[in-house]
Amino acid sequence: GSNPCICLATLATEELKAMDEELGSLIQAHARDVNCLADQDRTTRKRALARLQKLPGNGISPEMLAKLWEQSLCTPLLKCFTDTVEKNREVSIVLATELIRQLPQGSLVWTLPYIVPVLMSRISAAGTEAVEELRLLLLGLLQELIDRCEGPLAAFLPEVVQMLSTSFADAYPDAKKLACALTAKLTMVLPTQVEPHCAALVHALQPSLTHQHSRVRSAASEALVALLLREPSALIEVAAQLTLIATDRAPAVREQAVTSIAKLMVQIPQRRVHAARLLPLLLCALSDEVAAIQQQALRCLENVGTAYAAELHGGAACGDGSPPADLAAAAAAASLSEDTSSRASTNAKAEDKARDKASSRASINAKAAAVAAAAAASAGDAVDAPEVLLGTPFASPPTVAAAALAAHELAAMLPAALIELSDWTTKTRTRAANILIGTLWCAGPAATDHLESLLAAFAKTMDDADDAVQRQVRRCACILGGACELRVYLPMVLTQLDAVAEEEGMDASVVGRRALWLSLLGALTAGACAHNVEPHLGSLLAAVARPTFCVPSVAADEERTAAYSDAQSRLARFLETLIDRAGAPCCTPPHGLLLYSALMRIASVPSSAANGFASQRRAVETLAKMAVAAGVSDGLADGGVALHEVYMPELLRQVLANGAFKQWKADSADWHLTQTLLRQCDGGAAASVLVDIVPMLATLLDPKREPTLRLTVLSVLDHLLSTHTFAVSTELADWAEDIFGAMLLPNLVWRAGKAAEHVRLASALCLSKLVPLPHLSGAVLSAHLDDALPLFTSILDDDNSETRRLSCDIFASALPRLTAAALTSDTVRKLYPEMLKRLDDASDAIRLKVCTAILALVGCFSYSAIYASSSNLDKTNYQYFLRGLLVHLDDPSPQIQHAVSHVIAEALQVDPPICVEELRAVRDRQRSPALCDELMSRAQGAGQLV
Repeated sequence: GSNPCICLATLATEELKAMDEELGSLIQAHARDVNCLADQDRTTRKRALARLQKLPGNGISPEMLAKLWEQSLCTPLLKCFTDTVEKNREVSIVLATELIRQLPQGSLVWTLPYIVPVLMSRISAAGTEAVEELRLLLLGLLQELIDRCEGPLAAFLPEVVQMLSTSFADAYPDAKKLACALTAKLTMVLPTQVEPHCAALVHALQPSLTHQHSRVRSAASEALVALLLREPSALIEVAAQLTLIATDRAPAVREQAVTSIAKLMVQIPQRRVHAARLLPLLLCALSDEVAAIQQQALRCLENVGTAYAAELHGGAACGDGSPPADLAAAAAAASLSEDTSSRASTNAKAEDKARDKASSRASINAKAAAVAAAAAASAGDAVDAPEVLLGTPFASPPTVAAAALAAHELAAMLPAALIELSDWTTKTRTRAANILIGTLWCAGPAATDHLESLLAAFAKTMDDADDAVQRQVRRCACILGGACELRVYLPMVLTQLDAVAEEEGMDASVVGRRALWLSLLGALTAGACAHNVEPHLGSLLAAVARPTFCVPSVAADEERTAAYSDAQSRLARFLETLIDRAGAPCCTPPHGLLLYSALMRIASVPSSAANGFASQRRAVETLAKMAVAAGVSDGLADGGVALHEVYMPELLRQVLANGAFKQWKADSADWHLTQTLLRQCDGGAAASVLVDIVPMLATLLDPKREPTLRLTVLSVLDHLLSTHTFAVSTELADWAEDIFGAMLLPNLVWRAGKAAEHVRLASALCLSKLVPLPHLSGAVLSAHLDDALPLFTSILDDDNSETRRLSCDIFASALPRLTAAALTSDTVRKLYPEMLKRLDDASDAIRLKVCTAILALVGCFSYSAIYASSSNLDKTNYQYFLRGLLVHLDDPSPQIQHAVSHVIAEALQVDPPICVEELRAVRDRQRSPALCDELMSRAQGAGQLV
């Protein structure tokens, strides 16, 4: 029957009384420990802290703990943060952190005005807390406050920001990392209130972005992204730092940067304004050396492109046809040529002009995005990727969304990347090249509007000192060549290749620039499709097949030779690329002749072993590839032979047209080409063009021409005569007499000097191979005997031993075809003494060779014991002849003895009695009469009366 309200009030009063009693007991139980916190004795303070440290785990309710904290413990414990003993400070901070973790929300709010100033004093720019581990504990306490207080902490944001800014500069890496994590947390719990402080935090955070520890850089980048999401205006200030993070040396930092940049691009306010600044960093990651980062960048790029897709397509224009506000702002930001004064002007006319310009730029960007998206959509997965792109993300087409995004921002991104591509630091150039390859891969045909600036920049860096930059630039050009129409960029490149007059082509710098543009053209062609290349084969090959394109018309000095050699090697690589991309159409008529001509001109350039014959070898290898592509070789045999049969006659006729060979010198490029053609083709093919080359050879072998030139001509002729198919050809039979009489004999004439000696040697070598051939009949030799015999006789006594040896071979081949009637007695009388003199030669090889020639002479004897006009040898000369031989029958060399014995055995058939008489006359004077006796026995066996 009692009143319920009275009962409840009584019960509440009793509970409050019990709580007060419990609180009093709690305060009283710990009063001594709390008081001891201010004791002067450090040990006392330490013991008190140790006992108080048990409070959080004593099962005390949060409410009672809050009362104890507010009424008794807060101030003394916070004062211990400045204790002179490090351990006491550590225990007090740990205890305060544990208590803060358990205090109710209301008590926490009450605590903030007390604890924040204390933390501020310990974490300050002056560095009051000297121990780095304790500074980390203080930041841990601040972390508890941020996690639990949230909204009420906004009133103390200036102090918190100052503490974080100070911690960013802390020398302790763990303190830096925790400060960065707290910054990211702060932007989440107080997103609106922190915005005014973001700029200060970003400024303080910047040094940590370049810290030596990768984990610090990673944590700092996360904090930076969190701040930029709240205050995008700071992005301009930290753009350079973001770039460094994106290309950090640590893979973990780069991986985290890719995610952060993608997050920024999607979530940052007014993201269209900042897309051109952030997208290059994401595109750069596509070329990361770590495959996992490449794939992550691809996924992020696809996600970002998808996020922007609606704006790029659906929201590209407002209802009135004007661009949206953020699109107009982006276009204005991307415009690098807009005058700053006009943007700052408040004049209405200037504003209209800027708005029109932004609208125009936005329209252009939207069209570029549409073109790139369409190209990416039509490419599909089955793309014939060039070899240089295999193994990279660029071997397959980009997604439609990524292509549209990159193309839309292309105009804004390109200028900065092209400027950085020529930077003096390798890292900057590498980053720029990586950005460009990603940009061009995505943008595709949208890059056509920027071809002029792109080609100029690539041409300058095709030969970058750094291999990585060079490789990436070549890939950029390859992608550009495949994305853009060949008919658009080919005239630009050909204009650069033909920019100088031929008379300036001797300048090394000009040749060097031409070489760079050749490399660029090769890289562009490597990316082009075969059906795009084929219509332009004529203009391409006509440009590079010109005689002096990469070959000097005359010999150049060392510097220019090096420049030409480099250009020739690049030309060979370009032609190889052209064959790979175009295939059979460029290797068969009507374009095959131009390709063949260009390759043979490179192969014909004189070089040396010191230079490695690099360009010549590559040209020959490319010629083999051309033969395979043309279907005339299976790649196993020398396919060049078949190509020579097809194209060599026509090319030779072009070179020899209008008598140009009359002005040739030893170092003339056309003469080098002619030599190479004749040396590399099959003998039958060379014989088929004798009608064209004989007048040229005769002109160049004129004794009035320089000896060096004649030597090279004779060397070519020697090579041809050594080729079996040439030697047995019917064409050579038609021209053999002219070669013998008009070309070779005049060059046997003795002239003073070493050069003339070498010419005689080369001519004798050719004669030694021509005379044995069946094409020179006895009648032909007889017709030229009056001119030839004195010359043959003169070289028997030449200063050069090899020439003397070859003369013996010539006599041994020529004399058997001459009948006895062809040799008069005067001829024989002049000839045999010269041959006998060679038996006294210093070289035993020549002495043996001349025995063969004497044997041939014996076969031409027409003997009569008494003088008769019908004979060419009488008894007296026969005896002189035998006596000259018998002297050497007793030679110290057994080989010479047997060779001379063989000659005498043949000669005794002429008049055995006379021969036996001469043998008897010398028998007793010989060291060994055995050979004389053998020869006399042979004479008796012949049935002659001796």
